[in-house]
Amino acid sequence: MEMAHPNYLKLTETLQASVSTYQSIREEILYEQDISPNSRPLDPVNFARYILTNGTIQEKRDLVLALGKQMYIKNKFIGSSVEEIENLPKD
Repeated sequence: MEMAHPNYLKLTETLQASVSTYQSIREEILYEQDISPNSRPLDPVNFARYILTNGTIQEKRDLVLALGKQMYIKNKFIGSSVEEIENLPKD
């Protein structure tokens, strides 16, 4: 799967608010573990995972639209092509 470059993502107001919320939650967790949040950059993959599992329907839609590619979902897996989804290992 291709990664969208963060400089090319067009974040909606909803997603910008989600990033802020995610960062504050992330900072709290890292501070509790005695880790400086500044020592670990924000990981866009983990943010996307957070939105796809815990976000609202609108956040999920905005995230997929920001990626600028058609996405396919099958059995809770997401991919950028039908072939990628079809070739997933069976349970």
